[in-house]
Amino acid sequence: MSKSGQEKGLFGSLDEGVRPRKRRPGGKSPAGSLVLARSAKLARIAFEAGGDNLYDYAVPVELAGKLTLGQRVSAPFGKGNRQQVGFCIEFPKATSVEKVKAITEMVDSQPLLNPEMLELAQWIAQYYCSSLGAALSAMVPAAVKRQIGMVRRIYVRLTEAGYNHIREKSIGKISSKGQAILNLLACGQAGQDGKEPVSLDKITEEVKCGSVPFQTLSRQGLIDIIQKREMPSPNPKKPIEIIQSKTINLNEEQQNVLAKIERLIDQDTFNAVVLHGVTGSGKSEIYIRCIEKVLQQGKSALVLVPEISLTPQTVDRFQSHFSRVAVMHCGLTNYQRHQHWRWIAQGGAQVVVGARSAIFAPLNRLGLIVVDEEHEPSYKQDNTPRYHGRDVAIKRAQMNGITIILGSATPSLESLCNCRLKKHYHLLRLERRVMNLPMPRVVQVNMREELLERKGNHLLSRMLEEQMQKCLAEKRQAILFLNRRGYSNYLYCPACQYIVTCPNCDVSLTYHRPKRQFESAQRSWVMCHYCLHSSQVPRLCPVCGKKLILIGPGTQQAQEEIARKFPQARLERVDSDSMKPGDYDRVMRQFAAGEIDILLGTQIIGKGLDFPRVSLVGVLNADTALSLPDFRSSERTFQLITQVAGRCGRASSDGMVVVQSYVPDEPAIKLACQYEYERFAEIELQRRKHCLMPPYQRMARMVMRDKKLDKLEQAAKELREYIDKLKTRLNSAVQVRGPVPANIALIDKYHRQEIIFTGRTAPEIQKLIAAMRKDYLCGISVLTIVDVDPINLM
Repeated sequence: MSKSGQEKGLFGSLDEGVRPRKRRPGGKSPAGSLVLARSAKLARIAFEAGGDNLYDYAVPVELAGKLTLGQRVSAPFGKGNRQQVGFCIEFPKATSVEKVKAITEMVDSQPLLNPEMLELAQWIAQYYCSSLGAALSAMVPAAVKRQIGMVRRIYVRLTEAGYNHIREKSIGKISSKGQAILNLLACGQAGQDGKEPVSLDKITEEVKCGSVPFQTLSRQGLIDIIQKREMPSPNPKKPIEIIQSKTINLNEEQQNVLAKIERLIDQDTFNAVVLHGVTGSGKSEIYIRCIEKVLQQGKSALVLVPEISLTPQTVDRFQSHFSRVAVMHCGLTNYQRHQHWRWIAQGGAQVVVGARSAIFAPLNRLGLIVVDEEHEPSYKQDNTPRYHGRDVAIKRAQMNGITIILGSATPSLESLCNCRLKKHYHLLRLERRVMNLPMPRVVQVNMREELLERKGNHLLSRMLEEQMQKCLAEKRQAILFLNRRGYSNYLYCPACQYIVTCPNCDVSLTYHRPKRQFESAQRSWVMCHYCLHSSQVPRLCPVCGKKLILIGPGTQQAQEEIARKFPQARLERVDSDSMKPGDYDRVMRQFAAGEIDILLGTQIIGKGLDFPRVSLVGVLNADTALSLPDFRSSERTFQLITQVAGRCGRASSDGMVVVQSYVPDEPAIKLACQYEYERFAEIELQRRKHCLMPPYQRMARMVMRDKKLDKLEQAAKELREYIDKLKTRLNSAVQVRGPVPANIALIDKYHRQEIIFTGRTAPEIQKLIAAMRKDYLCGISVLTIVDVDPINLM
């Protein structure tokens, strides 16, 4: 601490890691005052609220030697000069403006983003057509920006005068406690030459004193008292039972794939490996061996996994192999998220495992990136900037000149096409399960025939019930998959064909029943899964007064039927309605310990799980995704069936999958049951090529919304007229469709219309949209979002 700060006491102002006090640097005039640009150093700031523009500010003299790129600053913004926080991204040499506003203060003592992250943010802003401020803000967790969980720690170090005092054995008015403190600092306890700071707690424990001797030595200029705000390093939890051993022997196929990847890693250039391995083929072991290799080179590794399968098994698997593993996902508390982020930034973590936002982890000397289940739509961010975690990971690997592994049992068609067209992409296959275990036997059940041959309403076919009885009798476990929440998908009147819909959205309301079966049916409710509107269940049809019936069973109804037919089985339902924070982790651990017999759930249980006791998987309705108005519906259906089928038979040869469907001859279902990925990919790629859809064309989607339909329609019409003129001016070949009502035309009382852009390359679409953002969209009267490479067209 400087002498000017010493008079504020031992616990006065902080030197590091905390926002400075609200004062004007150097006693300057009020915020927003103008400074001559030619007499001050300039900093270019990106504000999240500043749109696409960047702003030049004068750097006060007091901050000129401290401010660095990637730091956050507070500065007056707009006509009202309200304080806004932004990132310093550049120090321009000159400006055409004679006078500029001055930065008020530095928010952080150290930069939150390094030059690599700044470059990546600029790419994200350009590629995904968002503002740079929004891209920069998305890279740093909110808990880090708000400094949640920081603790104040005090350190002491010798000044030059204090060091000379000890060396020359000067005699002065120093108490015995004070002399003991100086001796302790000088005798090597404080580091080399006694000049490194030492924790105050450590010194007081040794010397047995209070704060007075420290204050006296500080006033005499013999020691510096430094206060820092720090985050304690995380304590990794004890992993649950890990199925695979650290010393597992690779089979010949795994060894060949590993050798090829290691050769690519040794090239120290960008390479993308698409690892197509069937479920249970040992892809995770390949990841681990490759990570071991880069760690031996003194580098770090980043592993991205879908959020739904992140905990607990995936993290536990890596924590059982590596000692310093940090995790980043939405299941962490704000304190834990900040703790792990700070630990990574300080170089404490060797391996980072996390969901899509973990791609921004501040790792140094990055040597390898792994994207597990690379086909997963959950890697796509659903708010601005709408980046795809997999694609940003590929860009980061390219920037660092390293290898990235994209692993999946059902690679996305985009990745498959990249392997055929781009020289830096390499397709490697694992076609057999470990220990040469066969893939589980798949049996299809035609539910149309089941309905004709069997009385009553049954979600479980006779085949599935028979196999479940056998499974439970053998003390095995079963996983049942149904990708619909609630009790029933909608309430329907067969007399007048009325469907109970949401008053705020253009969707049907989902019927829910209480958790306890003995509760009155009057307490049932209907709920919208988009705006979360809920209301009581109407007793009769509001149009004709006849009785309503339930259509489209969900997981809640399936749970009720399973509990009735198998009362002795220990059953657990896993979906977003039933799982509270921490419940998923608990359920997975209980299932691993054999405390649960049947696991019923949505796609949250469809992938990433590895339990040796599971011998049966049932897909209750394989058709749910096929009816969606999305060109990817067939691909997603194939992926879901393949992934969930791979959860069984991973430790024995008697695994069985029962796939129930009303359209069993649909290629996506039929080929998934036959494990024919290549054949399905060829059929689907031919269809996409014929329809000029991704991956043969690039796509962007613009969604406009407003509560007034006439206003929205007029704005959409005017925008389309502007786009047509802009295309002519730019001589653009981009194809534009719309405006048309979105697939869900009303959400939360907002009417929605969309415009679709398709083109041969991404840059030509981005050029068109960038011109629109600059000249038109900033003044448009309705809310507008842009989604480049959209995953969800609903």
